[in-house]
Amino acid sequence: MRTGDAGKPPKSAVHAETATTERAAGAEGRFAGRRSATVNLPFVTAQFLVPDLQLPSRAELGWVVHTARSMLPPGRSLLFFGGLAATAIVGIIEWPVAAAIGVGSALGGQGATTPQRRTGTAGTNGPGGTGG
Repeated sequence: MRTGDAGKPPKSAVHAETATTERAAGAEGRFAGRRSATVNLPFVTAQFLVPDLQLPSRAELGWVVHTARSMLPPGRSLLFFGGLAATAIVGIIEWPVAAAIGVGSALGGQGATTPQRRTGTAGTNGPGGTGG
């Protein structure tokens, strides 16, 4: 040890103390005015903050309800699929059978909602047709 360094702490300890003080000052400024809890442990200081929560507005809630309703099937279909699921859960029918019925009815119901009107083709006895 040199003669001029008798009362000074080692250089690494001074640097660590300065860094800790700077971090603590920055944390206090950042969390000022917010509710928090601080836990001081031997090697770690933990600070828990209450999050800033905002209630959604009426327009946001309306948008969520509209989006959810647009993804659900119509009421009668929802009732059918709910009953099908209930019978599978209770055990009246096995779940693979219920799944097959549900998939089949969902696929079959996609195209059967509005019947398409056929247009006249050449060779038919309709107005403008040639007959044959």
